[in-house]
Amino acid sequence: MSTASAQERSFLKNDLENFTLSYCLAQIDSGEILQREANAAVGAYVERGRYPAEAYEEAAQVTHDYLKRPYKSYNTGIQLTVMKCIDASQSNEIAAIKNRYLQKK
Repeated sequence: MSTASAQERSFLKNDLENFTLSYCLAQIDSGEILQREANAAVGAYVERGRYPAEAYEEAAQVTHDYLKRPYKSYNTGIQLTVMKCIDASQSNEIAAIKNRYLQKK
């Protein structure tokens, strides 16, 4: 069995975290190619994920909350939007969503 086949038959590792990161990258003005790929990843994580729609909606809200936060590089003043996306995907909020929905199963 190939690696791709094994992956297709099982849940994706860290699917809610990766959904959150992909969703966040799809929300920012990062260029057409990255946004298209991020949106495709969002769909794949939802399609092959283990969570109900409500969990993904909550993760999307976490993303929007993080995107509103002021993150700026102290040295250059550059907005650190990718950092916001990474932080959102690894946040306590996402961990809590995962725990809440996995306990319901």
